[in-house]
Amino acid sequence: MLRGTSADANSRIPSTGAPQLSQGNVSQTRRSAVAEAEARYTGRTAQIEMLRERIRRYLEQAASLRAEHRRGDALIHNVQENEEVEQEDAVPGIISQMLQNRQSEIVLQNVIQEVLSEVESKVRQEFENQFRTSRNSNEQKLETLTTRFEDVLRQKEYAHDQEVLELRGSIEYLQETLTATREESERLRQQLDEANFKILERSEDVGNVQAEITDLRQEVQALRAYRDKHRVRLHAFAHMRSVYVFGDYKAFILA
Repeated sequence: MLRGTSADANSRIPSTGAPQLSQGNVSQTRRSAVAEAEARYTGRTAQIEMLRERIRRYLEQAASLRAEHRRGDALIHNVQENEEVEQEDAVPGIISQMLQNRQSEIVLQNVIQEVLSEVESKVRQEFENQFRTSRNSNEQKLETLTTRFEDVLRQKEYAHDQEVLELRGSIEYLQETLTATREESERLRQQLDEANFKILERSEDVGNVQAEITDLRQEVQALRAYRDKHRVRLHAFAHMRSVYVFGDYKAFILA
């Protein structure tokens, strides 16, 4: 009974038609986003290193100018101590050289300050642009991933609902099959009990018949014994009769 129910159960169970979305696309998108972010970070790091190198060169130039300024101050001090007589003639040249060095240092400091301000502004602007772009890209990718995950979740829920419906259909069919099997088993049990009762009745009838056959056999044996005994008596009586008749006949002849 149960062996033939699988095909019926499969015919009753509806097939699921929900599309399945592979999560390999989601992982690939995530890996590409990470690789793109790493590439942007590497490029930004290289730009920052270039700017740091330029600033370092400017600072070295400023340090060199400051060293020259210190040497000029030391030279002026030595001239003032050792050549007081020639001070009036040497002071204008030294002062002019010192003023030139001071002006060059001020100009260089202004240039360095402008470069640093410009570099800082560009770095800040570039960082803000990259941060804004990265944030927008990440938000868009997050929205895309969220949409995909929602689609996958809906598909999983649909597949789960279909599977639940299939299982409920299978359970109902199996319950019906089990009920029918129990009824059939009960019917067969009743038939078996009836057959056993009939066999017992027939066994009793066969026992009675066998007893009657045994009695008949005993009666037949008794009749055979009586017949044999009667036959022996008949033979003896016939013999006696023949002897008696023959003796009378012989006496008649002799007389």
